Amino acid sequence: ACFLTLDPNTANTQLHLPEENRVTCDGEKQQYSDHPDRFDVYPQVLCRESVCGRCYWEIEWSGDD
Repeated sequence: ACFLTLDPNTANTQLHLPEENRVTCDGEKQQYSDHPDRFDVYPQVLCRESVCGRCYWEIEWSGDD
């Protein structure tokens, strides 16, 4: 297993990073400082570590949407 760290400098403002390696999207715009690496169109975030080969994310979904 490989442990990845989400990079808050890349997080779109629609995403909330309340804890390390957790992301929520609750419809509220977050007040992140400007950063050249920040995604500004789609709700996405990168990890700090580089990965190669076969990789996947495990996610947990809750809610109606």
